[in-house]
Amino acid sequence: MPARHELHDVPTPRSTIDGSGWLALVTLGLGVGTVIMDATIVNVAFPDIRASFPDASLSDISWVLNAYNIVFAAFLLPAGRIADLQRPGRRNDADRARIARHVGDSLMLVTALVPAIGYDRAAEIAEKALAEGTTLREACLALGALPAEEFDRLVGPARMVRP
Repeated sequence: MPARHELHDVPTPRSTIDGSGWLALVTLGLGVGTVIMDATIVNVAFPDIRASFPDASLSDISWVLNAYNIVFAAFLLPAGRIADLQRPGRRNDADRARIARHVGDSLMLVTALVPAIGYDRAAEIAEKALAEGTTLREACLALGALPAEEFDRLVGPARMVRP
């Protein structure tokens, strides 16, 4: 049985089939490169900017960089939205069922069991789940570490992210 936590059952996105995925990757790479180069130029020019304004303090000149970064960041959101609109009819909604399945099958959830059964026993459960391609719950029940109700009470991803 293939491991449920592996990505073998994930459908291939259409963009990787028709080749437009490479165009997006190259465009993203060029965009990131431009941003890095742009930020580097502004930082390299900082001493010259400071020399141009001898009466200004270092903190006053720092506002130039801060303002530049704020304006740059403000343009990122509209630019992202414009990029989303370039492909009409394409939905960018998250597949909530798939996300929930992957989070629920995550072996990292074993950390919630440590206070109840100890580190060594929790590690044994995670190792069994990984080796056999099962969920933590199935491995825990097979090893008899906890009853199902106790496992469900302890391991809840939504509860684990709240204080």
